Amino acid sequence: MAKRNIVTKPVTKSEEELKMDISELGVDENQIKEWKDKFGNIYALRAGNKMCILREPDRAIIGLARTVSGGDIIKFNESILSECWLIGDNEIQTEDRYFLSVMGQLSGLIDEVETSIKKL
Repeated sequence: MAKRNIVTKPVTKSEEELKMDISELGVDENQIKEWKDKFGNIYALRAGNKMCILREPDRAIIGLARTVSGGDIIKFNESILSECWLIGDNEIQTEDRYFLSVMGQLSGLIDEVETSIKKL
């Protein structure tokens, strides 16, 4: 019998599904509003059956992460995750299988705008 390669795609949850999950963390709409007022953008991040809520990093957090990491991408991401952490399942920070799964998502915390440059 020939082996078949099975390709799985990441499951993307709707905003409504994430809201229900957020309530499992003990967070309500009032808390979300408070965090948004204080930090700007906030994000729900899921890794398997674990979830956390993170704030958007600012220049101070990114600068700290660069300094602490000494160029080590793992330490950089650990620092970003730790400094942006608002609430969630701690296993995302402490267990490799969750942490390594979310590493690629952390760059999505930065709300970038389109830029351009022109030689004058």
